[in-house]
Amino acid sequence: MKTVVPAGHRPDIQGLRALAVSLVLVFHLWPWLLPGGYIGVDVFFVISGFLITSHLMREIRLTGKVKLGKFWARRARRLLPASLLVLLSSTILVLTVWPALGRLQELHNIGFASVFGVNWAFAYDAVDYLGGDSSGSIVQHYWSLSLEEQFYLVWPVLLLLVALAATKASRRMPSIGRSTRPYLVAISLVFAASLLYSIYETAHSQPVAYFITPTRMWELAAGGLIAFLPASKRFAPPELPVSAERALDRLVRAAHPVLSWVAWAAILACALLFDAATPFPGSIALIPVAATAYLLWQQPAGHRWSPQRLSEVKPVQWLGDISYPVYLWHWPLIAVFIALRHNTPGPLGAVALIVATLLLAWLTKRWVEDPLRFRVAPFSKPQVMLPVAAAGIAVALVAALVPSAAIRAEYQASYAQFEQLDPVDQSCLGALALVNNCENPFARTSTVDPAAAREDNYITRGIRDCPQRPNLSGDLEIDCVLSDPSDPQRNAVLIGDSFTAQIADSLGDAAERLGWRLHERTLTGCTGFLRETDGSDNDALRYCIDWANRNYQEVLDDQTVDTVIISARSLDANAWQEPVARERIAAFVDAGKLVVVVHSPPGFDLDPPVCVGETPGDDPCTQPDEGRNDWLAQAADGTGAELLELRALLCPEGVCHTVIGGTVAYLDQHHLTQSFAHTLSPWFERSLSELVAEHG
Repeated sequence: MKTVVPAGHRPDIQGLRALAVSLVLVFHLWPWLLPGGYIGVDVFFVISGFLITSHLMREIRLTGKVKLGKFWARRARRLLPASLLVLLSSTILVLTVWPALGRLQELHNIGFASVFGVNWAFAYDAVDYLGGDSSGSIVQHYWSLSLEEQFYLVWPVLLLLVALAATKASRRMPSIGRSTRPYLVAISLVFAASLLYSIYETAHSQPVAYFITPTRMWELAAGGLIAFLPASKRFAPPELPVSAERALDRLVRAAHPVLSWVAWAAILACALLFDAATPFPGSIALIPVAATAYLLWQQPAGHRWSPQRLSEVKPVQWLGDISYPVYLWHWPLIAVFIALRHNTPGPLGAVALIVATLLLAWLTKRWVEDPLRFRVAPFSKPQVMLPVAAAGIAVALVAALVPSAAIRAEYQASYAQFEQLDPVDQSCLGALALVNNCENPFARTSTVDPAAAREDNYITRGIRDCPQRPNLSGDLEIDCVLSDPSDPQRNAVLIGDSFTAQIADSLGDAAERLGWRLHERTLTGCTGFLRETDGSDNDALRYCIDWANRNYQEVLDDQTVDTVIISARSLDANAWQEPVARERIAAFVDAGKLVVVVHSPPGFDLDPPVCVGETPGDDPCTQPDEGRNDWLAQAADGTGAELLELRALLCPEGVCHTVIGGTVAYLDQHHLTQSFAHTLSPWFERSLSELVAEHG
């Protein structure tokens, strides 16, 4: 079997690159026009897999091995100069013009992008890329570059291992040493395993599946498999008579234009018909991948009706030549525009962004890529290029980490004043401004910091010394004793989801002063009241159900536990959980336990930190109180459980507030900031003490 190795310049590949980057560019500027334009990235993946495998196999065929240092140096010389330039430029943009509210997160993302791991960071954060999220990171497009860099690190090692194994086996079977079959088998196994996992993970967690490397490796492997196919012009089996071979060759040539147009049409149809709801990159990704693979296999064709002839047009070739820097520059420009204008670009803005992208891309190729790639001779040596590449990566990483550390230090100083509160003082910080009837509790003071509020949560700041363990779905599980006096007055358990975890710290302080033992058992994203049938086809829901069944049963059976505190996200959208909640609360009450249900804080239609940052003056971004809208409270009614109403503090006199006691009370539309929640401790202490007295 003869390996196809691209000979010289292939205009058709440049045409595919131009198509791919155009699809992505249109998708980001006009997602309504090409809602599936994100498949341009998949076209790039197949091309990369084909070219890299072809180059590596040529080296293996000539030398019997792969020089890893030389390969990685070539990749670094080709890709890193432009990539690091855009990363450093993005860092400058973040530090100068990016809204302060998202600055720390952006530096965090840039740091991951500089070490080729941002796709995993986005997967962990479950970024909605397909939805064309206008709040996307300035380096959101680096997810695909990170994935390709990971491919470049692993793929030559895989082929080298196969080469070594084939060399060893050839001592016993000489034919193996000359055969490409071991490589074909290895790549086929990667293709099959990755595709199967992609289908599985897309069905179970699509946002994660979109970004992670194992679900995408099959697309690169598909390109690699094409490198092993015989050229389409000589596809006839060698045992055919000459006349039959010629006839088959004519048939293939005649079919080529039609099939090529079908492949191009398939790619464009996917860009038009796919959208954010498409389960991508599962099995449906086979369509654009197979179409691209077919076009790569066909090779440049001289037929006048072949669509590959379009690739030879000079503007298409020019766009293909600069497709890499176009991809690098287009999204930072769009992201900065959206961040500053709070809106997607209109027609004139979109045209201006395209012109700026093309200009920056051409300048980058002309003055950065080509000189460093072709004219700096020492960079051709791995012993020079690899240390230079490592230094460049380190510079980009440090450029993101140093200001990130400075911003975190500022935030910590902002948080510290709330952590050092003495509950016996008549403080006016946070909720204490209302508890202590302070004057003008909703004033915008110097301590109001919307940017710090966004990071002000129990995940980044922690809950005492409690470890937070992520499960396979990315949810955080906390199982920790918050207060453990030597002779506890009561033995309490705090159980629920992230709405419970956000008040855990303040409840722990209250429990210490009350002399209670308090054990936290929480799982983010899991209210604990799902029905058994809800987790039939979803691993995350199944885990939640099993976790809730186990924990609620253990607490119910534990006769030493006399108090159960429950809180969970209890909006109308989840009201179907009320029967299970009522059943579990009633079971605790029947077992003689004091059950305290803490109502969820009222949600906001707006994003409080963003709104506070954009709205001057005191008491910004208020919202009328819509009244109790809490199915968990309704489930508790009539069971004998006690209710604690956070709404009374957050929405006095029928108005809900975002700034209370010199702090932004919310970090998003639903969750409280850790600083504000910490100031709830005296209120919890007093309220729990009163409930115990009433309960007897």
